[in-house]
Amino acid sequence: MDAITLEHDTLASLHALELPPTMAGLLAALLERVGAAPGYFTHPLALPVLQLPAWLGAPAHHLPSLALAGALGYLSVRVQDDLIDDGVGDPGEAALLSALLLHHHDAALAALTPGPLFWSRSAKTWAAYGEAMLIERRLHAASHYTTADLDRVLDRSRPLALPTAAWLCADGRAARLPDLDALVSALVRAHQLHTDLLDLETDCAAGRRTWLLAQLGDPPDTTALRRLLFAQGGLDTLLNHVRCHLRAVADLSQVLGIDEAAEFAARRMAALDASAARVQEAFFRSLLGM
Repeated sequence: MDAITLEHDTLASLHALELPPTMAGLLAALLERVGAAPGYFTHPLALPVLQLPAWLGAPAHHLPSLALAGALGYLSVRVQDDLIDDGVGDPGEAALLSALLLHHHDAALAALTPGPLFWSRSAKTWAAYGEAMLIERRLHAASHYTTADLDRVLDRSRPLALPTAAWLCADGRAARLPDLDALVSALVRAHQLHTDLLDLETDCAAGRRTWLLAQLGDPPDTTALRRLLFAQGGLDTLLNHVRCHLRAVADLSQVLGIDEAAEFAARRMAALDASAARVQEAFFRSLLGM
C-alpha cells in the first residue's frame, strides 16, 4: 500500500471513530487546527508516523490498523505538546482528549495480541516520554543544554516506534527490535534538529533554549541571533549538524536494507537545502531594502 493511500484511509478512519458527541467535536477541531488533511502525514518534513511499520516489513493487511494507531499516538502527543509549549487549548479538554486518543491507540495495538514483552516496552516508552516532556520544559529556562540533555529530550518522540514494535512482537520478530530502535533514534534526532533549526527565531524570541541555540552560545535576542547566523557563520555550522544526522539516517538505511528511510533522508536533505537558501535570500534582501 503506497503512502498516499495509507494516509487517505487513516484520515477517514480518524473521522469515523465512534466517540461521544463532545469528544468527537474536540477531535474534529484538533484535526482541523493541525491541518490533518491529505499531505499532512506524508509531508517532506513529517516523521514517518504512518509508514514506519511497512519499512520494517509489516504486511499490507496489518498496515491500516498500525497506521491508525500511529496517528492516534501522534495526536495524543500533539494535544499535550501544543498545550504545554504554546498554551493551546483548554487544559481539561486537552487532558481528556489526549487520554481517549491514547486509549484507542492501545486498543488498536492490543488487537494484534503482541504479548507482555511489548506492553512492558510500551509502559517504559510512555514513562520516558513524560519524563522527556518535563525535562524539556526545565531546559527551556536552564543555564545550559548539553548533548546528553538532547538525548533525554528525544525520548519525547520514541512512541513513534510503538505500532511497529507491536507488530514485530506479535509476529515473532522481536529480534528486529534493536534495528527499529536504531532507526527511530536516527530519525527523531534528525527531525528534532531540523525542526529546531526552522524554529530558531521563534524559540529565541520566546526565550526557549534548544540544543541548537546552545551551539550558538544562547543569543539573548533575535538581533544577536541573526548576527551569529549570517555574519559569523553560525548558520553553516547548524546546517552541518542537521546534515550529519540526515546522512546517519541514510547510512543506517543501507545497513538495514530499508530503502524508504534513505528516500526519507534525501527528501529532508532537499527540504533543508531549499529552506536554507530561502532564509539566506530573505536576509540579504532585507539588507538591501528589497
